[in-house]
Amino acid sequence: GGGPRSIFLYNPISRQGHLDSYARLYARALVELGHRVVLVSETDAGAPAQLALLGQELAERLRFVSFERAEAAIAPPAPLAEPSRAHLAAHARAALVWQAEGIPGLARRLVRVPLRLARALLPAAFADAWQRLARRLAPNRGRPSFASMLCRIAGAAKLTNLSPDLALILYLDMMSEQRRDVGLLDDAAAAPWAGILFHPRGGAAGERYFGAASARGAIFLVPSAVPDYARRHPRLRFVVAPDVADLELAPHPHPLAAAMRARAGGRRIVLVIGTIAPHKGIDTLLAVIGAADPARFFFALVGAVHWQRFGAFGPELRAFYQAPPGNVLVHDGYVEDEAGYNSLIAASDIVYAVYRDFDSSSNSLTKAAGFARPILVASGTLMGRRVEEAGIGAAAPAGDVGAILAGLSGLADAAPGAFDFDRFSNRHSLAELKLVLAQALGQWRAVPSAVASAGPSAGPSAGP
Repeated sequence: GGGPRSIFLYNPISRQGHLDSYARLYARALVELGHRVVLVSETDAGAPAQLALLGQELAERLRFVSFERAEAAIAPPAPLAEPSRAHLAAHARAALVWQAEGIPGLARRLVRVPLRLARALLPAAFADAWQRLARRLAPNRGRPSFASMLCRIAGAAKLTNLSPDLALILYLDMMSEQRRDVGLLDDAAAAPWAGILFHPRGGAAGERYFGAASARGAIFLVPSAVPDYARRHPRLRFVVAPDVADLELAPHPHPLAAAMRARAGGRRIVLVIGTIAPHKGIDTLLAVIGAADPARFFFALVGAVHWQRFGAFGPELRAFYQAPPGNVLVHDGYVEDEAGYNSLIAASDIVYAVYRDFDSSSNSLTKAAGFARPILVASGTLMGRRVEEAGIGAAAPAGDVGAILAGLSGLADAAPGAFDFDRFSNRHSLAELKLVLAQALGQWRAVPSAVASAGPSAGPSAGP
């Protein structure tokens, strides 16, 4: 990617999922490539401490600027949210919505009141359908905004006396696609940017922000998405990166890991870890637990439960958590420390990830391989293909209790040398990430700015 550059690594969400570990991994990869990195985030994610252990030269290439400090550095403070419209007459509020969001924005507001009333009257069985409808009507509600990002990057640039050659956004999936917000990316002062898109939508519903003048491209973890995006956005450059993972272990196992091993005795521990949500096939998992031999298998469900998303299945799941079977350990909550999270995987025998309707990547594969733990996933998916090709576990059809039980039994009976964990780990390593980033930075540097007047509505991905 040429000589050293100033790269502003923007992490829109901290303390959720693996975003902080991605901040550490990508910061390390970029500074090891010789670049200056400014991490702009709510927290430093432990990146400065990690680099300090690797040497002073690397540590000096990283600067951390918190959201709070970045926002305070801008005078007068840039507005990070719309001013209240409560004092305006109804027609004045409608005019502002019309100007900013057009017909879709007006329609959403016109149906909001009756829908809220309907929600209050709906039985619990319709809660899941309601959540889907609400996300469809207001897809950008609560999402991090590009307005906030631009403000924070400007503040960080002022504090560090560095001008961003590139802003690299760690989680494009969560960014707002509201037309007016995305339009800010067409400003001539907006830094060129790229980002990681974990779950690309593609097709006619493609992400609006790729039409912005300052866009340069994206990193995907899903290889099959690249041709479609390259065709739809020929100006931009899209690359596939390995699904890297933080494999640091805590000096002492997490208390849950110790409890897991103590309660399991000599039984095989099947671990489900991370957020507990419907797409992880939890309804099928409960049926698997009920059918499994309790003298042979011990199950551990560790992660915050997204209760509101389970709809009609919610009461059954709640009853299960309140009185789990004797061969089950449940923990409803986040494991805040990544090293503690990793100690749970290391303490398990089999990692369970038979997700439903999920065809994206997951670094649960990288973590399982890193700790030499076989993993069971859904067949016919990207995860399934990777597991079968690399030989790091087994795949079974999602929803098929019998096939899943057979898969668990096969993994439990497998000889210790039956899996090729090292080969998969090498493919999804920090070294491989550095190769991809070096190539991508060179490609993004060569991408010209779009004509700002074309705006985010230009091209097929703009949407209505």
